[in-house]
Amino acid sequence: MLLSTGAKITGGEVLGDHIVVAANSVVTKSFPEGKVLLVGMPAVKKADRSDNYSLLKGESKRRVNAIENLKIKMGIE
Repeated sequence: MLLSTGAKITGGEVLGDHIVVAANSVVTKSFPEGKVLLVGMPAVKKADRSDNYSLLKGESKRRVNAIENLKIKMGIE
């Protein structure tokens, strides 16, 4: 889960894997399906996010790949 600056979760909500909550959004209900972008007050599903890593470019992408390779070498899931 990624909470952007000022994002809030009011409590008791269930959020799935790989949720992105946009800046200053307020989550007031559950989104158990995961892999979505939540935006607004109250937050609503704005877009499906099938692969967050596909958006990375340049140095950020290189660093994520290096970490993933290191996790494989160390046997970390």
